[in-house]
Amino acid sequence: MSDVEERILALINAQPLPGNAEEQLDTLLEELPEPDRSTEAALWHEALATARQAADFDPAAPTLELGL
Repeated sequence: MSDVEERILALINAQPLPGNAEEQLDTLLEELPEPDRSTEAALWHEALATARQAADFDPAAPTLELGL
């Protein structure tokens, strides 16, 4: 794993996620070699979106059961 990839992983795993995580990710992606950039950009953006959803999830939040 390259230094850039390690920094991307640290960004995605940061608790809490920085408000400007997308911009930071884009800046880090620009440091990747050109052939890898487009392929990895989609994967890293998806990982960031997943991390953001996980950060928003509160297991202690009240739930609602629907009887269908």
